[in-house]
Amino acid sequence: MFNIWEIPFKVVAIAKKELFYAFPFGPTAWLAGVVFIDRTNSKKANETLQKTSRLINTDKVIYIIFYSNVK
Repeated sequence: MFNIWEIPFKVVAIAKKELFYAFPFGPTAWLAGVVFIDRTNSKKANETLQKTSRLINTDKVIYIIFYSNVK
C-alpha cells in the first residue's frame, strides 16, 4: 500500500479505527496520514468523513477506502 505514496499526487487513505491497533500496520499507517474512522460513534465518524471530503474536494486528492468484513 505504501508504494503508492511514491506516485506524484495526493492520496488520502481511509480505514476503520480498529485497524489502528493492528501492530505494526496501524501506527505506520497513522504516520503515513491514513484517516481512521470510528464506526462505533456515528456522529464522530460522520464529522471525520465530512472533514476528509472537504479535503478531497478542495485539494483534488484521491482517496482509498480499506474495508474489512472481519469482526
